[in-house]
Amino acid sequence: MLVLNLILSGELIPFGVVQAGIDDVFEQAKKDAWLLHEGWQLKAWLLLLPFTDHPAQLADAIAAMPSRQREPRFLEEMIRATEWVQTQEVEDALFKLAENDAAFYADHIWRDAVRRRGTLTSARRYLDLAMEGKLEARDHWNTAHEIAGLLSKHSELREYAFGLLKDGASPQTALLANAVAEGNDPEGLILLVELENKLHRQFISSRTIEAVVTEHVPSEQWRGAFEVVPITATELRKKLLAMTTDGGPRDSAARVLREIDRIRDENGGPEDEPRHPDLVAGKPWPIIMPNPHAEDGR
Repeated sequence: MLVLNLILSGELIPFGVVQAGIDDVFEQAKKDAWLLHEGWQLKAWLLLLPFTDHPAQLADAIAAMPSRQREPRFLEEMIRATEWVQTQEVEDALFKLAENDAAFYADHIWRDAVRRRGTLTSARRYLDLAMEGKLEARDHWNTAHEIAGLLSKHSELREYAFGLLKDGASPQTALLANAVAEGNDPEGLILLVELENKLHRQFISSRTIEAVVTEHVPSEQWRGAFEVVPITATELRKKLLAMTTDGGPRDSAARVLREIDRIRDENGGPEDEPRHPDLVAGKPWPIIMPNPHAEDGR
């Protein structure tokens, strides 16, 4: 409690003081085994590790403890406490915890703590872990949603992610594509169209397209409701038209254009957006598919 109060007063505590407290608990536990079963005395000291003068030693201190006390669930309070120390040393220590024990990759407390740091470096490292297949675990959708949140916060990370998608060689490409599909970025939509054409897999949903060509504006008349307002997407539609092929099932650009038209018919379109995506290009729209069952001359 004395050391905790000093920390709360703004004092920087030597790492050795906290380490000595941890060692004392383990020494006392040789006589009173219940100390480690309940664990609250040990957790009280572990909670202080991020606030010492050498927080980089945090991961090594944890690695030296018995396996039961190294489990992510036992360390949840300490992991949450790292959010209050925005230093590179603490960030590195968090990732080293998981390097020492892969169980942290599946722990939602650890994952939340890393994402909430809010730094580009932590977001980049988190994305790299996902692309290495270390974070996906059982919940593909949740991981994609987490990455989507990071992409929305960091434009530099978005550019990095787009580069990974253009390569398209990673086994985790589908995970990243699903994360990009949650955004409202026209550039990301174009990239997903290219990826669908390349891999012959569908990543773009109607929700993805709607987020790019509309926005939700709070209603002035109804509390808690919103109005769907169209966003001008002239350049996006031009690019999509240039990418169309035959309008068939594998023509991703045509499918997205048709969905944009449907959204415009349902919610209205911007006054300055022409109905045809690009008249100057001389490319017909919509693409009329011939009826294979029609007889000649009909």
